Amino acid sequence: METDAETAAHNLRDHIKQSKFQPTIHEIVKPNEEVIFKRRKQLAIQQEKENEDRMRLAVPPPWKTLGITKSEYEDQIIAEMALGKGNE
Repeated sequence: METDAETAAHNLRDHIKQSKFQPTIHEIVKPNEEVIFKRRKQLAIQQEKENEDRMRLAVPPPWKTLGITKSEYEDQIIAEMALGKGNE
C-alpha cells in the first residue's frame, strides 16, 4: 500500500505511544484523522484567502461606482432605454 510520509510518521508515533509491539504495515499506511483534519483546515484557510483576494480585486457594480442605489440605477437605465440612449 502507498501513503505519504506525514501520514506514516503520525501513525508510527501514535502506535509507539499506544503499543509496545511492532506495527503492521496496515497500521502505518492507514488514513490518519489528525493529518486529514490538518490538510482540510489548511485548504479552507487557502480558499478563504483566495476568496478575499478575489473580492478585493472584483469590479464593483455600476451603481456603487456612481454612488447610487441599485434601484436608482435600474430606474436610470429604464429611463435611458425609453429615450433611446441604450441602443447606441
